[in-house]
Order: sequence, then C-alpha cells, then structure tokens
Amino acid sequence: MVVIAVSQGWLSKEWLVVLAVLIAISFIISSAINKRSDQLYSRFQSVLERFQHASLSASAENQRVDLTQTDFLICGMGRVGSGAYEQLCKSNRVTGLDFDMDVVKSQQKKGRNVYYADISSSDFWAQVKINKHTLKGIILCASNVDTNKSAAKLARKRGYSGYICTTSFYKDEENELLASGVDTVFNIYAEAGVGLALQTQKYL
Repeated sequence: MVVIAVSQGWLSKEWLVVLAVLIAISFIISSAINKRSDQLYSRFQSVLERFQHASLSASAENQRVDLTQTDFLICGMGRVGSGAYEQLCKSNRVTGLDFDMDVVKSQQKKGRNVYYADISSSDFWAQVKINKHTLKGIILCASNVDTNKSAAKLARKRGYSGYICTTSFYKDEENELLASGVDTVFNIYAEAGVGLALQTQKYL
C-alpha cells in the first residue's frame, strides 16, 4: 500500500524510507521480545491473569493437574505413553497428560490418572509448580518433537532438576532434544530393532 501511495504521488519518497526503517526496527524489537517471551510472561503472569476472560479462567481451573502424589509424569498418552504408563504404574504412582480430550477420556475410562494439558504452554508449567514436587522423572512422549523440546525447556526453566527422557524418530533430532534439557533420548526405530533382535534370540 505504501509503495502504491508513493507511486501515485500521495506520499513523498522520504516517507517510504521512514516507514521501511520503522518496520525494520519493529522486527528487531519483536525478535528480542520473542526470545524472552517465557521469562517475561513468568514475571508478569499474575498481572496478566487479571485481564483473562472469566470463562477461560474457569476452564483452566477445571483442568488443574495435581502432582503431589506422582512419581512419574508421562506427557503424551498415545501408544508409547500408554505402554510406559502400564509398565510404571505396577510399582509407582503415575500421572499422564495429553492434549487430545478424546484420548484423555479414553484413558480415564480405563481407570488411569490422566489429565488434559498443553505441555508446550508456560501456563501449564507455572500452574503445576514443577520445582516443588519430588518426581522421579518426566517422560515426554508427544508425537511432535518440537512439543517435547518445548516441554523440556519449560520444565527446566521452572526449576525442575530431575530426570527427563523422551522419544525420537530420527537420529538428527537427538542433539536438539539433549540441548533442550532432556537427559535420555530413546530412538523408537532403533529400540524396536533391538527389542526384535532380543526376542529372536530367545527362540534360537
């Protein structure tokens, strides 16, 4: 629109330069803010929540996750997460999380302690106060690797210093996951191959 205005003589060429500079400055400022978005939000969260619509506050309240009686937190209750839950709950107190409400309801029907939550959200990690719980570990099983990275970073930022493990599909994802604060990365394809080999050896 600005280029058209200049070409039509509605604005002088000087204004085109001024606006271009202002846009460039706005990108620099927004980039700096985005890098510290979680830190800034954490600092001003209590103030910002005062302006949140009542319906959203009520919805968040209904999804409060209680980790006071939890040894392991499993984030992502798909096939991998469900398998981890089934194994760990035999001798531990386990809480599961998922972003799909249908999955949550299905898991709850099985009698499992599963909640709806967005693990890539700063709100969630602020609400659970992860640094105040004595979890043995967090298992990140979301199908999206970026979600797992975000969750690990947010948990660490919130003061969690315990064990975090996650899954990956590709080798080149592992370094990024470790850099985000994960302690152990299990490559699903590689682990499946090892498991298949071990099962085969039993019958030889």
